[in-house]
Amino acid sequence: MAINDLEKPGTGTTSDICPSCLGKRGAFETEGGYDNTRGEFHAPYFSAQCRSCYGEGIAAPITALEKKLEMDEWNISYLQSWQADFGDEPDAQHSLRFLKDILLELKGLSHTESAKTTDSSPETVASSIIATIKSQKNTDAALEDFQAVLFGAATSSLLDPSDLAKVTRLLINCLPAPFNKKLEHQISSNARERWNVGPEKPSPGKEIDQCIEEWISLNAFVAHLTRVHAVSLEDYGLRTLNRAFDAGAHLEDERIYYVPAAAAWVNILGGNIYLWSSQNAGDSGSTGFKWPKWDEWRRGFETSSKSDKFASKTRKRAEMALYKMNELDKAGHS
Repeated sequence: MAINDLEKPGTGTTSDICPSCLGKRGAFETEGGYDNTRGEFHAPYFSAQCRSCYGEGIAAPITALEKKLEMDEWNISYLQSWQADFGDEPDAQHSLRFLKDILLELKGLSHTESAKTTDSSPETVASSIIATIKSQKNTDAALEDFQAVLFGAATSSLLDPSDLAKVTRLLINCLPAPFNKKLEHQISSNARERWNVGPEKPSPGKEIDQCIEEWISLNAFVAHLTRVHAVSLEDYGLRTLNRAFDAGAHLEDERIYYVPAAAAWVNILGGNIYLWSSQNAGDSGSTGFKWPKWDEWRRGFETSSKSDKFASKTRKRAEMALYKMNELDKAGHS
């Protein structure tokens, strides 16, 4: 019996991961009518108890709970995938407990802007994560697990990549040496590996639109990491822009990934890219951001915004990037 099956009053048990604490083996109950505890009549809700949270459970209206569980579902999926890959390792249970704690902390960032509280701010979340990491016997392994969660959440969860970048910056600034530098190195290595592999291709379990969106989300996260000065990863923006628009730089059919990802870099870090490019006016500048490249990328976005080779969403993103580049050009020449 799955959680989603509990639409009518009744009781049941499930081996699903508890949405309250992410522990396994829950006992679930739904009921409606007058609630003696709340002292009011309410729509059906379900309470959840499991061995991990010792019967504390949760209680919420089903409609609100469904919204709340959007992030829970991602957490559960991540944990199940991790268990399938690493569940047989010697210290798997300890690592799993750590991952659950990290996911519960990150879930605080999933509040909407109108519902943000001090408890869900990047500062509070980062402080809790730092304490959790420092409490681990094997801090190096904890950092490795954390950065893997970080990239996974940035790529495919509902969390705002800007919030995740702020949390990352706070960890790098506040973790004691040498762990802050180790985390920075691990993040750089993860980014390098992902760009070397490139965007995920469609499969029976994942359609091409999802693959494209995840590649855009990854690029947006790395751009935000650079923007907030967490880790300097602007070279990956350069690689994305070049693969989107350099003639013969990449396979033509992969431009459907790289053009909208390049637009994300411009929309997030366009001012910096303009500055870096303007400081290298010739072809022999000290960085890969050169003024001739800026013009080439701008023309590329203009062409892409009108091309029927791309989906309407990609054309719109290219149009927005082109608009920002033109505005930066105007401001630079005024």
